[in-house]
Amino acid sequence: MADVKCTTVIPDVPDLKAQELTVGRHFFLNCSGQWDKSFDFTKAQFVTDEQSKFIIKLFKAEARSTDSFDVDMTLYQAGKVQFPDMIITDGTLQVSLGPQQFEVVSVLPKPDPKNPEPPKPFGYAIGMLHWPMAYTIIFASLLLAVIAQAIYLAARTQRWKQLKAVVDTFESPQAPDNQFYKTIRDLEKKDYPITEIEKASKVYILRRFSVPIFNLDLRETVAFIKKRHPQLKEQRRQVYNIVKDIELLAKEKELSTEQKTKFIKRFYEFIARCETAHKAGGFSR
Repeated sequence: MADVKCTTVIPDVPDLKAQELTVGRHFFLNCSGQWDKSFDFTKAQFVTDEQSKFIIKLFKAEARSTDSFDVDMTLYQAGKVQFPDMIITDGTLQVSLGPQQFEVVSVLPKPDPKNPEPPKPFGYAIGMLHWPMAYTIIFASLLLAVIAQAIYLAARTQRWKQLKAVVDTFESPQAPDNQFYKTIRDLEKKDYPITEIEKASKVYILRRFSVPIFNLDLRETVAFIKKRHPQLKEQRRQVYNIVKDIELLAKEKELSTEQKTKFIKRFYEFIARCETAHKAGGFSR
């Protein structure tokens, strides 16, 4: 360690009372004695515990001669501040400045006992600016909300592009209704396999409504159509009912030809209503 003795030096500052140590005011410890001369004053910091590290700060330590040095410091706590042994370190060596005691005067005006003012909120101190903790929490929450919203919108945009790409893969020179009619004529020779009817029905809905029905469940399909074609309220209801019916039929183990042709007839009627609405401009936004 070292054998050093220090005296307190408070430089005069305009508008401040001479030799009065106030909270945040710079002052010096002028120390003399013997210490390890390899001590690096440019790296000097106080050795502090958790309690004192918030009330004391070292700005600079500098050797003045071979047997003296100064410590430029300040204190952030009013009242009697005591250190049983004040120590500085350069990360390797330590120099003991001995026991130190200071009387620190608050720069805040004393409250009027007749008109006491409630304490102000306290949070982080940035320089001389006090930042209430509530403001910090609100700011952090808003920042997280903005980031989350940006991530959500980016993911939503990306998913929209992916779903649109799915719809584009079903493009065909044939009109959606003609494609369905041709598929059903081909399926007649096979006694209308229900899975093929389900697929043909959904392909028509996909193409006519531009909805990626194979990538969505029924609820999402209707919601997608609502977003893309908000004016097609009746058609959305029809899509919901007819898709629900074909999905239930597809789960049946045994279906008669009559049941399948009945659904096909119903789907023809559904197509007729959709094509009429389309030709009337009902699908435009």
